[in-house]
Amino acid sequence: MSEESQSNLEDRIIDLESSMGDVKSAINQLIDYSVQNNERLTNSVDQLAQVVQTLAEGTSQQVDRVTQRLNQLTETTQTLAESVASDRENTQRRLNQLEESNRSIQAAVDRFDQLLDYLIRRDGDRT
Repeated sequence: MSEESQSNLEDRIIDLESSMGDVKSAINQLIDYSVQNNERLTNSVDQLAQVVQTLAEGTSQQVDRVTQRLNQLTETTQTLAESVASDRENTQRRLNQLEESNRSIQAAVDRFDQLLDYLIRRDGDRT
C-alpha cells in the first residue's frame, strides 16, 4: 500500500470516526427527545386518569343523588296512591251509607204517605 493510499485511508477513518461521533450525538439527542416525550406523555396520561377518576366520582355521586330522589318520589307516589285508594274506599262507603239513608227515608216517606192515605180515607168515611 502506498503512502498516499495509507493517507487517504487514514483520512477516511478520521472522517468515519467524525461521522460516527455525529451519528452518536444525533442518536443521544433522539433518545433525550424520546425520554422527554415519554415523560410528557406519562404526565398527560396521569392527568387524564385523574380527570376520569374525578368525573367517575362525580357521576357516581350524581347517580346516587338521582337514585335517592327517585326512591323518595316512589315512596311519595306510593303513599299518595294509598291515600287516594283510602279516599275512594271512604267515598264509596259514604255513598253506600247515603244510598241506604235515601232508601230508609224513601221507605219512611212511603209509610207516611200510606198512613196519610189511610187517615184521609178514614176521615172521608166519617163525613
